[in-house]
Amino acid sequence: MLLEYLPEDAGSVPAPAGDTSTGTVILRGSGCRVVFSSADDGDDVIIERDDGTRHRVDLPSRLPYRHLSDISPSGYLLVVVSRTRARAVELPSGRTRIILEGPWMTGTACLAEGFVAVLTREGRFTLDMRDPDVAALSSLRGVDPSSGTVTFGCSAMIHLLDANGPGRLVHSFECRADHISSVLEGRVAVLRRSPPDADSWGTLFLGFAEGLFSVLGKHPEDLGRILEAGGLVRGEKGVGVRGLRKALETMEPFRIRKIVEGMGPDPAADPPPVEIVSRKGRIRLALTRGEESAVPLPEGAREALGLGVDDWIADSSPTGTFPVMRYLDGMYRVSLACTVDGGVAEIRPDRELSCHTMCYGFSPDGNRVLLSMYGGSYLVDTRTGVVEVAAPQFREPLAAEILDDDSFAVLSRLEADCSQLDIWMRREDCFRPVSSLSAGLLDMLFHLHGTGLIMLTFRHMPPEDSVTVVLRIDPERGSVPVDLLDLRTGEAWSNGGRCFLTGADGSRYEMFLLGEGEERPPLSLSFIRRQEERPSSVMVFRSGEDGHRYGYIDCEGRWVMEPRFLEAAGFAGGLAAAAMPPHGFRGLVDASGRTVMPFHSSWVGEPAEGYRRVAMGGYPSSGEPADSLFGVFGPVEGWVLEPVYPAAGEFRQGRIRVRYMDGDENWARADGTRLTGESYSECGDFSEGLARFRKGGRCGFADLEGRMVIPPRFEEAMDFSCGLAGVRLQGPLWRCVDTGGSVVVTRGYDEFFPHSEGVACVRTGNCWGYVDTRGEEPFGMCFQRTFNFAGGMGVAVMEGRWHFLTVSGVITPGWDAAYAPFEGIGVYRQDGLFGYADRSGEVVTGPVYTAARNFNQGLAAVMSGGRWGYIDRHGQWAVEPRFSGAGDFSEGLAPVTETAGGPWGYIDREGQMRIHPYFSEAGSFGGGLAAAAASLKGDDR
Repeated sequence: MLLEYLPEDAGSVPAPAGDTSTGTVILRGSGCRVVFSSADDGDDVIIERDDGTRHRVDLPSRLPYRHLSDISPSGYLLVVVSRTRARAVELPSGRTRIILEGPWMTGTACLAEGFVAVLTREGRFTLDMRDPDVAALSSLRGVDPSSGTVTFGCSAMIHLLDANGPGRLVHSFECRADHISSVLEGRVAVLRRSPPDADSWGTLFLGFAEGLFSVLGKHPEDLGRILEAGGLVRGEKGVGVRGLRKALETMEPFRIRKIVEGMGPDPAADPPPVEIVSRKGRIRLALTRGEESAVPLPEGAREALGLGVDDWIADSSPTGTFPVMRYLDGMYRVSLACTVDGGVAEIRPDRELSCHTMCYGFSPDGNRVLLSMYGGSYLVDTRTGVVEVAAPQFREPLAAEILDDDSFAVLSRLEADCSQLDIWMRREDCFRPVSSLSAGLLDMLFHLHGTGLIMLTFRHMPPEDSVTVVLRIDPERGSVPVDLLDLRTGEAWSNGGRCFLTGADGSRYEMFLLGEGEERPPLSLSFIRRQEERPSSVMVFRSGEDGHRYGYIDCEGRWVMEPRFLEAAGFAGGLAAAAMPPHGFRGLVDASGRTVMPFHSSWVGEPAEGYRRVAMGGYPSSGEPADSLFGVFGPVEGWVLEPVYPAAGEFRQGRIRVRYMDGDENWARADGTRLTGESYSECGDFSEGLARFRKGGRCGFADLEGRMVIPPRFEEAMDFSCGLAGVRLQGPLWRCVDTGGSVVVTRGYDEFFPHSEGVACVRTGNCWGYVDTRGEEPFGMCFQRTFNFAGGMGVAVMEGRWHFLTVSGVITPGWDAAYAPFEGIGVYRQDGLFGYADRSGEVVTGPVYTAARNFNQGLAAVMSGGRWGYIDRHGQWAVEPRFSGAGDFSEGLAPVTETAGGPWGYIDREGQMRIHPYFSEAGSFGGGLAAAAASLKGDDR
């Protein structure tokens, strides 16, 4: 295609909109204009409608947006770009959504049909973490905002986005340019740069149609800003351009790979190979034609359904049923549209389904569709609209597929560089997760019905870097690798027992399975980009990188669950909490290794009455997070309380305190129902049939049915223990009331702790002591500090010495320090050495050990002569000191290591090595299993 360039005297270019000398830039749209003006913390962006109304666009970045923004040819959409984020703003409503993020953006151009092109520049760029747009990047999650600056690398690329509906990235290709704009109603994108030499282009014209580009022509000079004037396209230097419209009519758009530096032609799409053989030779692809994969949306369907510009409907479907998303009050309402006699009819689900984004997959017969969105995955009958809640979903869903009548798969985004594949199967009339696979950068999922095969590939990776992983779903083992294909799969489907797929270039192949090998299920997948003389690849990790991973062993030392976790807690109530690489999201597994709760949560608590608190959202944490939503998970019931509460306590006597989104608190039963209709500013946990609450600034107590037992008349109140609760009536002093609200301890104390084993620690002035359930002080107020009784012993400080105090009043000789007792025996320290004393006040051993641990199962680990051994309750050696490290006994075994930094094994109570030293770390047994770690030197892939 040859373009004709007019001489400089052919015309002039109109002045740019707005007065740039005063710092104001104006873009004009349909029925409004957008005004960018300078502000102290960035740009003020105001939408001024023709009816006189004004709307301010809330943009957080402190960098100016004015020169990185554009309005769509229809005037409906404004795209504003900071250096790190591109946002689409709907001008009629002012609704804003992010359509692309990541540095370093240098411009945008709105194209026809609701598409947007964003230009990025090559180099390494420093970003200020104080910029809210930078700090909010998903790739920087977990980075301290006060850390100053971060440095990013970026490539010179053109990113094409479909900004209709929720928006999606369609295509990216390499191109070194400085500026981007559009003309001819968004059908031509103009790229400009300062050419490096006389043989390189300075201005490039790209035709655009149906989501694809075509190179219309190049010019060796930068023609300056390109505008339309008088029916012609002209540059600001007075040079006009002819032939663009004719070139648009005759162009053949294709998926561009890159724009070359010189003036020569750009590389065309490579012809598809006739046959592709997989890496392991188990799969063969043969080029084919025909076999359409989907039914197109009937013409006029949008109008027949009354869909507006904000609404979305699938443009094709494998079954003739099309998901619909209607925009309403900031969310999309989901329904289905089915073809009927050449037209369409809408089917509304029998429960409201609302979302921001959604993924879906159909059953082979088309009678069910899986809708996955943040909050849940749902199976919907496409004939009746009946909805079945299939699974919770608390991460961004990327793809969803129905595998068969009793299983489905969801691919979710965990972080910017990590996704996760979860397989769910029906067990006992509900769906349970059976496997979770960390899938790295892979972000597309396809299922070939009738074959048991699924495929993982990339949505946006350059074709030359892309690969496709083929996995088989095994009901017992989860996802098992089959082979690797050197292409990016654009679509995959099966028909009559035959399997087909399309490549990134649109080529269609039939897939033949030649055989399968004996492979173990992978634990994670990691992508390695193409290097010289080495293709790009997906590595199947079974253990992870150097270091160690945790698994679970039985009492014979056999792996029940191979080491695959970043963290692993002990078993309690038949379940154990573990963290999955690479980011450490938590889940629950049972003793067989089955995933009971998928690895999506940021924190999992210890069981209370059989239930565990779980936090969703936020970054993974070993401690209870403050910025997450909490729910409660049961080993049989699944989600007893969905994770929608800003705060939640633990189950006590079948009740749990929860905080609602409005800030009020109440209690919930084990079936998830609210205990009362009251709203309290604060609630406590139930204890001895009562729980405190605060209403109107005063505290009272309610029973297990939520009935008020003690009216709110206290300034402060504690939970009940030993039949009493500490309260402050008025003023600073604490007293006790019984379950009827009568004051039992009449004397007031400055400080008060709940009763334990019949006595409570109290303080008056500088004097500490104990008060019993009758209000008496059995030991007097003669201590400098007291601590709660446990196992028949308390710890008290008197005249600078630490003592063990027994219920009979016996005070043992004072030492430098004393510690809370276990199994009726406590540890004390004197002159840097440790000894033991029992609940009768008798000294079991003198201070002779350089280190000492608490008693467990009748034995305690102690260090003598630089080595660890074990003593019994009489202070006699049960296992002579010969170990470099030792842990506590549990279920008759204790972890030990014979050399510093050496492997750990387990001994029995006689000191015999029952499990050979092999583990880099070893935990305590519970339920017949113990968490242990194996060293992972090398990849073991």
